[in-house]
Amino acid sequence: AFLGACFCFTLGAAFREVPFDPHCKGVFWGEELSLAVRLWTHGWDLYTPTDMLLYHKWDREYRPTFDELFDGEGSDARAQARERGYARLRTLLQLGSGNGHDLTGYALGPVRSLAQYQTFAIRHCN
Repeated sequence: AFLGACFCFTLGAAFREVPFDPHCKGVFWGEELSLAVRLWTHGWDLYTPTDMLLYHKWDREYRPTFDELFDGEGSDARAQARERGYARLRTLLQLGSGNGHDLTGYALGPVRSLAQYQTFAIRHCN
């Protein structure tokens, strides 16, 4: 069970307790995993429908991506911010090269562990 930001319905209390991490600017691949893991470990349950209820058009042919809109304009600063964000995600997910980031306010929760999330997510992928 993963979380799709475009298909996330919950109480406002969930995002007051587990807000998006503003220090992950420029992170596109991973912000939903960060949110899912943090919600889960804070005790929020995740549910995934077994039938397709809706979809969103992923084709990028008809519109530019965010980075393409600003191509060349501050790209070094955006790349550095993005890398800092991915380093924070590696710290959050306890992956080798991301240790040392202060995740105060955006850390894993005290209710369930990262290992429990991994077991839950794998079980619901089969």
